[in-house]
Amino acid sequence: MRKFVLVVVLAVLAWIFVVPSCSTQFDCAAAPATAHADDNECPSSLDAAANDRAWAAARLATIQDEDVTTGLLYDGDGGKVTLMSGKDSNSKLADKIIGELGGPKLWVATHVEVKAAAIMREKGISHAVLVINKDDGVCEIDSDGKPRPYSCQGVVPRILPEGSTLAVWSPLEIREGGTSVKLKGVVR
Repeated sequence: MRKFVLVVVLAVLAWIFVVPSCSTQFDCAAAPATAHADDNECPSSLDAAANDRAWAAARLATIQDEDVTTGLLYDGDGGKVTLMSGKDSNSKLADKIIGELGGPKLWVATHVEVKAAAIMREKGISHAVLVINKDDGVCEIDSDGKPRPYSCQGVVPRILPEGSTLAVWSPLEIREGGTSVKLKGVVR
């Protein structure tokens, strides 16, 4: 009887701690017990998520009606952090990092993309995927196609750890059938 109780307790603990983390990787809720689930619904890796427009569109659908720019940041384990534009602890972190890198306080530190880069730097994350609901994509590029120095596209590469990549999906890339915007940490 004791062995039976021990087996049941171990099975319950495994269910509580192992199954949910597997079934919610990259914010996918397909339970492993569902034999007929479409394997294409959930990416198998971060690289796959960075290149899976359908997956990004499904994530976007969950945040598209938010009043402010909102982002879902996914790390290599498929874990998720929800970010919102505006002043908060993550914008303070971004300001702190920008200052440590010799830059001034910037309004762009309140943007989701910059907050994501700051989190990546702080936590030592080298690759991540961000899905944002900002309709026109990552801010801003001049008419000549070059990033403005104090825009997300200009600041994020300076915040990211050297050699790291933040892949960003927005409604713009999803709608136009493109791929995610890859922002890479610059060599210092």
